[in-house]
Amino acid sequence: MNKISRILLLAACLLLLTACGQFEAVESEEKGDGYSTGITKAKNPVYTVQALELEDAPAAALYAATYPLPEDFQNAVEWFLQEDPYGFYKGLTPGPAIAKFQHEELYSDPDGKGVLLGRFLVPLVDAESGKCKYFLELASLGGEVCEPHIDASDAYRQALACIAHLTSPETPLYLALNGSHFYYIIGDIAYTFDGTPGLQYLPELVTDGFDIEVAELHFG
Repeated sequence: MNKISRILLLAACLLLLTACGQFEAVESEEKGDGYSTGITKAKNPVYTVQALELEDAPAAALYAATYPLPEDFQNAVEWFLQEDPYGFYKGLTPGPAIAKFQHEELYSDPDGKGVLLGRFLVPLVDAESGKCKYFLELASLGGEVCEPHIDASDAYRQALACIAHLTSPETPLYLALNGSHFYYIIGDIAYTFDGTPGLQYLPELVTDGFDIEVAELHFG
């Protein structure tokens, strides 16, 4: 892929990652392609929404539910680290990817997958300390993996470090996207730092058909 193509693809992926926030969600109005702008009222409530403040919390390992990172995503991460002319990420290695799960009321996908595949956070971990320093965001568009980009705001790392002490191998975190908001689901609670105003419950996540595994991350 030439430079211009990569730039165009990256721009399209950035729009994909942020497009949810450009709509006013009304319950779970589904579009023709199975995509919804977000849930404001769950038809079948499963998780209770609880707001949290982003603040310091006890240091703890994060246990997060995920599924194996596809090979083309792995190749994209390797390309990103190789294309680092100033050595910003020297000494960092990819950690276990964290999948972004979706709620079943957001998508009408007969196979239980389709558009659900293709959104991950990949931690870049210090090779010596084993602690996560950055997160790469990855998405796919039209079957092609977008160029990875760093979460420059550090928002993911702050939120995940804040909530890590609530997770365990038996009750891992499920990172869920609803519209433009992220929910950190642990057990039957959907924690949020900036969730949809007035949203009290969320429906079940789509997990059938995925080889769910638990990733362990440490922050420093």
